[in-house]
Amino acid sequence: YHVLVFPEGGRSRDGQLKPFEPGIGLLAQESNVPVQPIWIDGLKPTPGKRWPGRGKVAVRFGTPLTLEPGEEPQDFSKRLEAAVVALE
Repeated sequence: YHVLVFPEGGRSRDGQLKPFEPGIGLLAQESNVPVQPIWIDGLKPTPGKRWPGRGKVAVRFGTPLTLEPGEEPQDFSKRLEAAVVALE
């Protein structure tokens, strides 16, 4: 199974990436599986709509990350966030 998690904790109203919550680091630690950084572009919020409008979407995949020995979950969350921003 594959799980898609949006570690910001919610979708921003302006389409800008929100800071990652530390829970993604804890999830990575407890599940002991690689985490794939993904950037999805083109799904900007449409004012007054629940879903984005039609348009082109681009998806970019980064190198999977794993928690380093001794790395704290919140530090992993920051490293994952930096990896996603680098895909922007």
